Amino acid sequence: ENSSLREVGELAFSNCEGLKEYNYNSSLENYFSVQYAGDTSNPLFYAKDIKIQGKSHYELEIPRSVKEISAHAFVNYEGLTKLLITPNIEVIGTGAFAKCTKLKHLWFVDMPNATLKHIKENAFDGCLSIESLEFPKSLEIIDVKAFNECKGLLTLTFENDNNLKEIRQRAFWHCDKLKSTFLGHNSSIE
Repeated sequence: ENSSLREVGELAFSNCEGLKEYNYNSSLENYFSVQYAGDTSNPLFYAKDIKIQGKSHYELEIPRSVKEISAHAFVNYEGLTKLLITPNIEVIGTGAFAKCTKLKHLWFVDMPNATLKHIKENAFDGCLSIESLEFPKSLEIIDVKAFNECKGLLTLTFENDNNLKEIRQRAFWHCDKLKSTFLGHNSSIE
């Protein structure tokens, strides 16, 4: 409960395929301060479920005090179905929600006040169940393969007067059902 753990090194739990449970006994807010060096650095990669203070969070609202979602924070979290990104989030880290195959609802809360600037590479790679996305105007960069293999994705919408500068290579690769994209009026995309 009073752990000062802040960093888990590369391959720390590599090949721990028998791992069944990940219990993090501090607060959800503190969980976001742990840095995972890679996907197999997070025990969640194998356990596929995490209990934070004894509770699974299948519908997750990021605490408003959090400004960055660290790399690989919820990689392979099979139970996650709903994710609310609060307006204070500025960066969503590499592979943060990769392979969350049941994640269907991804919402950016209070979009007019959002400060999100960067969705890093593979952040939502393999999130098969997401059907639609509406991005806040603050977003500037969608990185390489950020939404790769989001096979259920049908629509993308960007707010008018947005700050979008770059959609990098393969950001929406293998999003085979994608039918509609609205980049917003007066977009600053380069």
